[in-house]
Amino acid sequence: MSHPQGLRIAEVARRTGLPTTTLRYYEEIGLIPPPTRSDAGYRTYDERAVERLVFIARAKSLGCSLEEVGQLTEAWDADAPGPAAARLLQAVDRKVAKLEGKIAEMTGFLEELQRARRILTEEHGG
Repeated sequence: MSHPQGLRIAEVARRTGLPTTTLRYYEEIGLIPPPTRSDAGYRTYDERAVERLVFIARAKSLGCSLEEVGQLTEAWDADAPGPAAARLLQAVDRKVAKLEGKIAEMTGFLEELQRARRILTEEHGG
């Protein structure tokens, strides 16, 4: 529910899919700027904060660490969502390359184990 001063934390959590505890944590570590406060002391967020949180959630879902997310939000802070998205793409590309390397390494190890299993099976008449 929208309030004249902005969105309350529960509404932001609902719209972003992030728990309120995560929103408070992101504020605490500086991933999002401190929200304004209502006269009653409630956190209130604007649409820009919601967009930023959606971007952060997307980066996290793509495997970015909080440190990487912090770096990506620097472009976001400069009112440059396009460059932030481009940097996110670069981070994802790096993660893909790293994962492909791990897969190749594990595939090689799997082949070695399968070879060893065949040899051991043959030696023991299995």
